[in-house]
Amino acid sequence: MLLFRRSTQTRNNIRHFRRVKFNYVGFVNRRYMEDGAAHIGVQVRNIDDILSPYSTPEAPWLNEDFLSYVEHCANHIPVEESIVLEITGADFTESERTTIVSLLKTHFGFELAEREYDLRQNLRRSFALLIFFAVASLIFFLMAFKFDSVFIEIPAVAMWFALWEFFNTFWLGRSDIKLEKTEAGQLASMQVKFVGSLSGGGEAMQNYP
Repeated sequence: MLLFRRSTQTRNNIRHFRRVKFNYVGFVNRRYMEDGAAHIGVQVRNIDDILSPYSTPEAPWLNEDFLSYVEHCANHIPVEESIVLEITGADFTESERTTIVSLLKTHFGFELAEREYDLRQNLRRSFALLIFFAVASLIFFLMAFKFDSVFIEIPAVAMWFALWEFFNTFWLGRSDIKLEKTEAGQLASMQVKFVGSLSGGGEAMQNYP
C-alpha cells in the first residue's frame, strides 16, 4: 500500500513538473526592458571593479568577472532588442569613462570580428567539402563501370561523408555562427550609461561605437 501511494505521488509529481511553465517574455520585460531598450545594471565601487588587476595602467583591460556578468545578462535578452549598460555606484572621471567605453568597444569589437572570421572559415570549409564531394562522386561513377561493389565502397563512403559534412557545416554550423555574430553585434552597439554614486552623483550617457 505504501509502495502504491509512492508510485501515485511520483506520477502526480511528474505530471505537475511537465505542466510547469516559465513566463520568459514577462521576466525579460520586468527585469530588463525600460523605455524601449534592455537595461543591464552593474553595481561597482570604483574602476578597479571593472579593470583587470593583472593589467597595467599603460595597457588596461576589462575584469573577467565584470565581462562575464554583462554577457550573462545579455544572454537573457532577445537579439532584436538594443542594450543600455548602466554602470552605477561610483563617480568616474571623464578619463575613466573614456577608458571604460573604449575597452568595452574593443572587447566586443574583437568578439564581432572573431565571428566574422568564423563565417569566412565556415564558407571556405563548406566550399572545400563541396569540391571533395564532387570529386568523390566522379570517382564513384567512373569506378561503377569498371569495378565491382567491393572497390567502389570507398568513394561511396567518402561521397556521402562529404555531403553530410557539407550540410552540417554550411546549414547548421553557419546558422549558429550567424546567431553568435548577431549577439556580438548587439553588445558591440550597446550604449553605456554612467549613473554615479548611490550618494547622489551625477548622470552621464556615453555611447559607442
